[in-house]
This record gives sequence, structure tokens and C-alpha cells, in this order.
Amino acid sequence: MRTTVNIDRAALEEAMRLAGCKKQSEVVNIALKEFVRRRRVARLRERLGKEELAITLKDVEAWRSER
Repeated sequence: MRTTVNIDRAALEEAMRLAGCKKQSEVVNIALKEFVRRRRVARLRERLGKEELAITLKDVEAWRSER
């Protein structure tokens, strides 16, 4: 989808450098996906409360191997 937006040039260039992207659209898409992911994680943390989960690395590996 094509759209026109005003983006801070220095921020865009730094993001492209850090992400290793050659195209502006690539880094914008990465940034949008990362923004959504972080917001979803924050929302999940709020819903779960502030208690620590008692999950070990072995638990996670076991769940992954069951897939």
C-alpha cells in the first residue's frame, strides 16, 4: 500500500542502519510490527498482573518439543 507520511529523516536513516535495511518501506514495516508486538506484550503483562511466573527454561523447551 502506498501512502505519504512525514518522517524524521535522521530517525529513519538510523533505523535503516540499525535494521540493516536498504529500503525505507522495509524499516517502516519492521518498526510497525515491533510497535504492535511491544504493545501486545505490555497489555498481556497488565492482564497477568505483576507476579512473577514460575516457568523455567526446561518448561518452555518441553512445550516447544510437544508442538
